[in-house]
Amino acid sequence: MNARIRKQLSAPWVWGCMLLLAAIDPVSGQDSPTQIPIELGSRLVHEFDFNEPDNLDSMPKYWLRFPDPEYSDPAFPRYTEAHFDFDVGHEATPSFYLGSVGRCVASRYVGPDTRIKPGDYLVVGWIQPNQIEHARAVLSAYYLDWEGRYIESTQRFSRLVGAPEDGNRWQRVRVYLPAAPFNAHCIGVTCWVVQQDVWRHDMMPHRHINLHDVRGGAWFDDIVVMGLPRAVLESKHPGNIVEYPAVLRLLATVADDDATGLTSRLTVRDRNGATVFSQGVPTYDYENQQSVEVDLPVLDPGLYVAELGVFSAGEPVLQPTLT
Repeated sequence: MNARIRKQLSAPWVWGCMLLLAAIDPVSGQDSPTQIPIELGSRLVHEFDFNEPDNLDSMPKYWLRFPDPEYSDPAFPRYTEAHFDFDVGHEATPSFYLGSVGRCVASRYVGPDTRIKPGDYLVVGWIQPNQIEHARAVLSAYYLDWEGRYIESTQRFSRLVGAPEDGNRWQRVRVYLPAAPFNAHCIGVTCWVVQQDVWRHDMMPHRHINLHDVRGGAWFDDIVVMGLPRAVLESKHPGNIVEYPAVLRLLATVADDDATGLTSRLTVRDRNGATVFSQGVPTYDYENQQSVEVDLPVLDPGLYVAELGVFSAGEPVLQPTLT
């Protein structure tokens, strides 16, 4: 990490771009191809389709350029592009376009439409890169308190979009936000197009020169914020280890404010992926939630993986695992 980045990490807007170096969550399954259903009824918090016919501004309503005007950073100059694009869209036009003009550009949502209550949340969106070779596009989400202030260490990032295998096609990305803290009031969302001196954190070769995409950018569209049920899978044994032929006992908890259409199943597989145990798990509301104790049959010594699958309309929503 060079001195310039180290200095910027101490700035009041630390929750911004430089956290890309460390805050991409590798365990949230954000790169998983699993299709999380969008039609989740009451779980839908807000959808950004950028279709605002009454908005005569060039920017979507409640979206602001990053960083805030009182701060400045040469990596995020004000001459970069951020505006509606009425010619390109994911399912329908318009979309939100960020053009780098050789530098980094970002825009964040500061409106009131993402108010939440305690629970886990998922942000799903679509990104289409445009003439990106060295830069990358990414979506981030985080919790805000009642005064709209960033709650430290809650920002999570989607996978980076713009690698050669992505092409110039729409790419689906997702950001999992676990366990909203007690002081969380809203979810903040930021769209980014960042050059490689920001997004790359591996060791550069000697005399490496960071190249910038002068006209590169990305379109963002159909960003959906949704609530998730609570699913916890635990064991009652230290280290999840039992001595043969003892019985392994698991604790499964599934809770949600709206259990309509939700089903849950505990599945145990051996190291080869073969199913050795499967049982349904009931869903409770938050006020009456309780853990279900499940005693597994006596299993041969070996390594096993337990998975608590939560499904909505037959599609997987959450799948916590225990090894």
